[in-house]
Amino acid sequence: MEATAIVAHELLNSNGYNTLGTEDFNKKIKNIFGRIIDSDSQSHFLYVSFLDKCDKEFVMYRNNGVDY
Repeated sequence: MEATAIVAHELLNSNGYNTLGTEDFNKKIKNIFGRIIDSDSQSHFLYVSFLDKCDKEFVMYRNNGVDY
């Protein structure tokens, strides 16, 4: 995920994308996904479960097409 994020960031920048500030980014995540990002968290990833909106545990195993 981290390697992909670097490539995506470079690709977006080369196409004129303007990076959002932390506050604006957090507002967009709240509007789109209904999740509040804790700016003080040490976690690098935000997990969004479409089955249980209260589930915040990051899942590391493969998507089986049914459960996740």
